[in-house]
Amino acid sequence: MNKKLEEILTQKYPSLYQDINGSKKNTIICWDFQCQNGWFPLIETLSELIMDCSINIRAKEVKKNRKRLYYYVTGYDPIDYPHIYGITNMAHILSEIICEKCSKKGDFFNTFKGAARCEQHSDFRNPVMNMEIKTNLPLKENNFGSMWHEMIVYLDNEIKMHQIYNNMPAGIFTKIEQLNGKLCISYEGGNEVTKGMITLIEAYSAKVDEETGHVLNL
Repeated sequence: MNKKLEEILTQKYPSLYQDINGSKKNTIICWDFQCQNGWFPLIETLSELIMDCSINIRAKEVKKNRKRLYYYVTGYDPIDYPHIYGITNMAHILSEIICEKCSKKGDFFNTFKGAARCEQHSDFRNPVMNMEIKTNLPLKENNFGSMWHEMIVYLDNEIKMHQIYNNMPAGIFTKIEQLNGKLCISYEGGNEVTKGMITLIEAYSAKVDEETGHVLNL
């Protein structure tokens, strides 16, 4: 990530992005976000939601690994961990469909070190993954643009995975709708991990175009 964007994050969230080795106060903190610029809006959204949980949390590492975003934190109260895990886990999953170059809707492509890329930045290679968007959620097929719709499907798939393999309590989507340019999701059941995942989806949807994923607000 370029230095200008890194400075925006460290200046906007100074307690989150402290030097874990102990920098002196009133000095410029050099934080290394090991990913490209396209994931800046996703990381900014994560930062905002984590700070809403506690001002005592510190980011430990933010990087691209295995073509996805990995975001590690420390200093949280154990009671807050499930919600924080839900937020960071869903950001990890969303990074699969967010172009690492420009933030628009993307797919995995056949590059050695690459991550999700949009058509413009794909170098005309064939995508590694192209998920069929099929779901039984309470929404009509054409209710939302392509980016929002795929985000919802990834959310649904991740929740089901946690229910099967990690004993997440069962739940059900009761309503998924657009209100004032934002995706609003009503869900019964689940746990704090579920709530964290939904919180991340709702917060990120408010910043991007529902069809293309182009960033609207920060």
